[in-house]
Amino acid sequence: MIYLKSWKLAWSLAKFELTASPLYLLSLCLFNPLLIFLVVFLVISPVFNDYLQNNDVGFDFIFLILFLLAPAWHRPKRFLMQSVSQNSDLWAAPSLVLQLQLPITKNTLIKSRLLIYFFLSFPAQCLLLLAMYLVTPQLQTMVTPIEYIVFCIIWLSIGVYAGYIMPAGDVGDEINVKSVTIAFLQLNVGTIAILTFFHLVIGYGLVHSTILIAKKYAILSVVGSLALLIAGLYFWSSYMRNRLYKTDYF
Repeated sequence: MIYLKSWKLAWSLAKFELTASPLYLLSLCLFNPLLIFLVVFLVISPVFNDYLQNNDVGFDFIFLILFLLAPAWHRPKRFLMQSVSQNSDLWAAPSLVLQLQLPITKNTLIKSRLLIYFFLSFPAQCLLLLAMYLVTPQLQTMVTPIEYIVFCIIWLSIGVYAGYIMPAGDVGDEINVKSVTIAFLQLNVGTIAILTFFHLVIGYGLVHSTILIAKKYAILSVVGSLALLIAGLYFWSSYMRNRLYKTDYF
């Protein structure tokens, strides 16, 4: 019962941000789906066949940006990370700093951040994957609907253990020239290393490889993806909990 009450309170906190303004809600429900289908139709679908034939690394890079950064498109500026004070390099989500002053448990705050990101990311990522299949004839001939569902499960799990760095950042981080430079280098080196491994070592692009894995190892892909999804949730929840207890917001 206490567990359910905690999630209910977390949803109440999350709903406060998700319904912050009519324009924000309209963007989530209407503008974003239209934008996703338009981007897929104009950017992804026309070059998909060329990507399969020529192993173009640019396709993977664009897909990663669209898939992992799409949730950040919607959020109003007042809910994004901001400097906690003029004399500190600490940045955090203003709404979270405000909620820390209320009699709310840290576990409930963590759950609310996860719920917010879930409703920002999961529908957008599902729409992106759905649109990609519906408007790309080459993809429809390449995989069956069942195989594509496995492909979607793989990528939605990637959206958790790679994409949930965003809500983790809401709890606070040191933002200065040094930290931004290091993070920028780590992100770029990591992305280049991953794409290089798939394109030069495996011989297929990242998206192409996950399609082939979904076709050949469907059951193993689903089990492995769900295991990594659970591990990702546990990791980011633990990270956020440690940051909340160790960070001095005031």
